[in-house]
Amino acid sequence: MKKWFRKNQNEGYYQPIIQEDPEEIKLQREAELAEEERRRKKLETLLSPTQQAVEAIETTSSSEASKATGFQKKDPFAGAKFCSKDIFSRLVHAAEDKEHRVNCMTLLLFASGLAGYACQATLWEKQKEQEESLFLKVQEENKKTYLYDEALNSYLLEGKGSLWYLTSRVFQKRHPELSCPNIAEIDNHVMDNIGKENYSIFDISNPEQYIHHYHLMWNHEKEFIEKGCHSCNEWPMVYFMVLQYALQFSDEAMNPVDALKFSMENAIFAARPDQSELNDIH
Repeated sequence: MKKWFRKNQNEGYYQPIIQEDPEEIKLQREAELAEEERRRKKLETLLSPTQQAVEAIETTSSSEASKATGFQKKDPFAGAKFCSKDIFSRLVHAAEDKEHRVNCMTLLLFASGLAGYACQATLWEKQKEQEESLFLKVQEENKKTYLYDEALNSYLLEGKGSLWYLTSRVFQKRHPELSCPNIAEIDNHVMDNIGKENYSIFDISNPEQYIHHYHLMWNHEKEFIEKGCHSCNEWPMVYFMVLQYALQFSDEAMNPVDALKFSMENAIFAARPDQSELNDIH
């Protein structure tokens, strides 16, 4: 970068004029492109197994999801599918009242919350093998820490390995007459309100209070999931599928678009609070 100086006739002094060096600009741009390529390859390494799982799920009917893990030679994701079916059954039972009626909002709350929670939990597991931190931590106005990073966003919203990709595709197949909600608006709404005392998701006030419940439920199911999955790469897919079952279960009781909006907003939120601040997590 070259600096030139021009005399300011009115004030009687010389002021700098910055002239960009074309060669320096070229080198800087090449460095930026190299860094983008490095981050892209890093994300592909982290997320490619999850993308493969999504593709496998899309070609598998819900009845096949209940196959035992002994069929993994034919279907490498049979274990994850088996886990998801079992966990969904437990959530339905937990959401029942004394008359065996299921509160669909409660079912979606925990299915979507666990889906978001699993994204961050998987990255914490991957962090053990990474020298570079996978997370950008930000303290919001409530003095709590939340995580923001490309890898976390990719699990939630971006690419064929994401929760939104799978959920929107399944939604469109079940409801071709309906339009998917605008996921960018949902994500922006979460980002604008996260950490605020009066934040609510539909009728659920203070969604922060449920993070500890997701944490306890995750720890309770983790050993079961580890046995059913080949690696932590499949953990998010277990809960992604649980959410699909919950959305399908709730179709007749709730407006499908509202159910999808609620689930995605809660999943995005649940993925953000720093899990390392919870007791005994690491």
